[in-house]
Amino acid sequence: MDPGQRAALIGSTAVRRVTLILTTVFGLGAGLTAPAAAAPPGFPDLSAFAEADPSQHVQRSKFDTVGFTTPTLTCSWDYIDEANRHVPVQCYGQLPGLPGAVGVRCGTVYQPARSSADTYVSPVYVFSRDGDTTCARPDGFPRLAVGQKLTATNNTCAVTDGGVACIDPILNHGFVLQPAGSWVF
Repeated sequence: MDPGQRAALIGSTAVRRVTLILTTVFGLGAGLTAPAAAAPPGFPDLSAFAEADPSQHVQRSKFDTVGFTTPTLTCSWDYIDEANRHVPVQCYGQLPGLPGAVGVRCGTVYQPARSSADTYVSPVYVFSRDGDTTCARPDGFPRLAVGQKLTATNNTCAVTDGGVACIDPILNHGFVLQPAGSWVF
């Protein structure tokens, strides 16, 4: 074997070894990324909903916000284009199926903030009621129809028959608003 053939053989062997090492490292790395947690039992199957274009639901200002309305609710959250940010969704209006409430009540589902520094007391959402049965008309964002979902800043919200379901699938926190009983997780 002449020196040129030997160099070619060594070079091709080295390339194969580097390729194998990189494939192994990146393959293992892909397996180490945090998978999305399974949605809790009773949460709607989001794959059954049509994706809405998030760019049509963003309000640009000093603090960008993404949101949508239904015939009875307005839902919104901070729009931050950072993969590792997790911001809470807030919905207000006629909340169906509130625990301990009779009928539909005006209220809010939100995640309590400890301060204005984007630090939240806990990942659990809470309900707040104002006691009124006549709520302000939903406005400020485009309508999201039954059967559609909106995904932005690690949140996905879907409009179901009679309600809304929202989840951060990485942290597995959110809520379901429905006449049969609304709940948070």
